Amino acid sequence: GGSYYVETLTLSIAEQAWKLFLDVEEKGGFLACINDGTVQAAVNESNAKRHTDVARRKEILLGTNQYPNINETAAGKIETTGAACGCHHGDHDHCDDKGGLNMNRAASDFETLRLATEAVAKRPKVFMLTIGNLAMRLARAQFSTNFFGCAGYEIIDNLGFDTVEQGVEAAMEKGADVVVLCSSDDEYALINSSAFSLTVSMTSLPFSLLINSVAFSTTSFTFSFSIRPEALSFNSSNITHRDLLVINHSY
Repeated sequence: GGSYYVETLTLSIAEQAWKLFLDVEEKGGFLACINDGTVQAAVNESNAKRHTDVARRKEILLGTNQYPNINETAAGKIETTGAACGCHHGDHDHCDDKGGLNMNRAASDFETLRLATEAVAKRPKVFMLTIGNLAMRLARAQFSTNFFGCAGYEIIDNLGFDTVEQGVEAAMEKGADVVVLCSSDDEYALINSSAFSLTVSMTSLPFSLLINSVAFSTTSFTFSFSIRPEALSFNSSNITHRDLLVINHSY
């Protein structure tokens, strides 16, 4: 019937809860597990996993790690009330009586990232060099816009270019710090050669050139090609927004 799914889900939750209850009892009860740090360790492990899932966008926080407001600023809106940990029991950064629990919310990493971007003297500009297949370039430009937008970077989107050279010229006119080449996999085979030749001949390019080789992935962001890796390089198949925190300091 229609309730089968809910009943099965309820049963699985009950089974896991009972298993956890018995495990706690075998260790001497809840108070004993609190005193030896077992409960805190389990909670912090779950917290760390959720932070990782949010950083890789396996878990979506709308407006935070997906579809962010790239022009929003927060530094001037922060109000300090009581302790930083949220207990309101004085002006301090942590509570000793919380038993070592990590109280950071899932969005806190992104908030720190956005504040770091606001604090830099120059807000990084990311230019979408869209070229070739319309559907693929739009999909990859949207993905890249979301990714860099989560860091509060300025995004410069485009309707499309006929050649890489035209796109690079437009990027230089806009004063871009990062250029993301967005196209289809088939066209990258031709575009890569053109892009490489162009960047080699123009060694003084004032930006990093990246090629987005992932179409619709929400768990990773892979670039197969990078110029000036000492300034900004994405070559990991599991890069997360935490990596952008380091990048902020290069601008």
